[in-house]
Amino acid sequence: LNSQEGLKDNLYILIWTTTPWTLPANQAVAINPNIEYSIVCPNNDILTIQNNYIIATKRLDALQKILGTELNVKFTFKGQQLIGTTYIHPISEKQCKIIDASHITEESGTGLVHTAPGHGMEDYEACKKFDIPTFCPVDEYGIFTSEVGESTFEGKSVLTDGTLAVIEYLKKRNSLIKEEKFKHKYPYDWRTKKPIILRATPQWFANVEAIKQRAIELLEDVKMVPKSARYRLEQFTLSRSEWCISRQRSWGVPIPVFYESETDVPLLTDSSVEHIIEIFKKHGSDGWWKLDDQELLASEYKNNGKTYRKGNDTMDVWFDSGVSWTFILEQTKKKDFKTIADLYLEGSDQHRGWFQSSLLTSVAINDKVPYSTLITHGFVMDEQGQKMSKSLGNVINPSTVIKGGKNEPAYGVDVLRLWVASS
Repeated sequence: LNSQEGLKDNLYILIWTTTPWTLPANQAVAINPNIEYSIVCPNNDILTIQNNYIIATKRLDALQKILGTELNVKFTFKGQQLIGTTYIHPISEKQCKIIDASHITEESGTGLVHTAPGHGMEDYEACKKFDIPTFCPVDEYGIFTSEVGESTFEGKSVLTDGTLAVIEYLKKRNSLIKEEKFKHKYPYDWRTKKPIILRATPQWFANVEAIKQRAIELLEDVKMVPKSARYRLEQFTLSRSEWCISRQRSWGVPIPVFYESETDVPLLTDSSVEHIIEIFKKHGSDGWWKLDDQELLASEYKNNGKTYRKGNDTMDVWFDSGVSWTFILEQTKKKDFKTIADLYLEGSDQHRGWFQSSLLTSVAINDKVPYSTLITHGFVMDEQGQKMSKSLGNVINPSTVIKGGKNEPAYGVDVLRLWVASS
C-alpha cells in the first residue's frame, strides 16, 4: 500500500472504542476481507494533516461529520490486502497483526475493530483462530497490574482513573483523534447493579459436546409437564458445548487440584483425589482451606523432586446441586429402591439450571437420566407483569393477603386460594 503514488509511510489505522481501558490489552485489529477500505487524509488542521488513515469506505460520510473535517480519499482496496500485515501498538509499541473477522460490518465505527482477547468473548474467539495469545493486565479487583507495561496505568481502576490515564497517554502522543460522550449499552451485574469487567481467566471446563446428543436421546423417556418444557430443556442443552465448572469464591466445595510450583502444570489424579476424599471424611470440605499443602498432598507426591501448591478454585454451585442425585438416589440402593427419582419439580428457570445440570452429570456418569418426570411451574408476577423478587422489592407476602398488613386489607385464605386456582 505504501508503494502507491502520493502515499507516505505515515499510515495509521483509525479505530473506535467505548472501552479505552482495554487498549493496553489490544492484541490485534480485526477487519472484514470483503469490505472496501480507503486511505484518507484530512484537508485541514483539525487532524494532523500529514497523517493518512485507513477506514471503511462506506464510513467516510459519517466520519467526516464526526471529525468535523473533509477526508480526501487517496486510495481504495479490499480488506483482504491488509490481512496478515502488522501495525505498531500505540502504547506498547510492539508489532500486532491485522486479522480476518467476517463479522465486522460497515454499520458503525470505522470498519476496523480494536481486538483485546483478554476482555471479550468475540475478541477471544477471533484471536484464537490465529494463535494470538490472550493478554489480561487487569486483576480481580478491576485494577491494572504491572503487566500493563505503562507505569502511569498500574494500580488504577480501569473503569475510573485507569480510563482517564489511557486517554491522557494517547493525547500526549497524538494518538487520540477524537474523544466524545457516547450513550451505549454496557453489561451490569444483576445483583449489585454495578458495571461488569470482562476478563479472560484460567478455568476448569466439562465437555458437554461429548454427551449432549446422548442426553437428548435419553430425555425422550421423561414425562414433561407441561409438554412445552421438553423443547425448552432440549434447546438449552443443545446450545451448550462446554460447561465452566470452576468459580473464584470465598466459599464453596473446593476443586481438589494441585499445581506444580514452577510450571503451573495441574496435578489431578485418582490417588491425589482419593487422598483428599479421606481428609474430607474427617475434616469436611473446609479441610482444604484449614490444612496446609503438605497435609493435603498424597504421600507419593511429597518426595518426587517437585513442589506443589493447592488451587483456590471452588466448584460451580450448579455442579453441587446437579449431583444431588448421587447422594439421595445412591443411598436407596441399599433398600432396593429405584435409583431414579420419580419427580423433579421446579420453576422454568431450572431448564438451564438444576434440571440441566442433573441431566448432564447423570448421563456423563451413569448414561441415564436422574428423573422420570419433570414438572415445571411458572412464577408469581406483580401488577406490572414482572417476576416477584426480593431484590426488586415487589414481593407480596401471602400472609398479608390473608391477614392484612399496614394499610392493607385482609382478604382471607379463600380469596388467595381462588386467585391461585384461577391463575
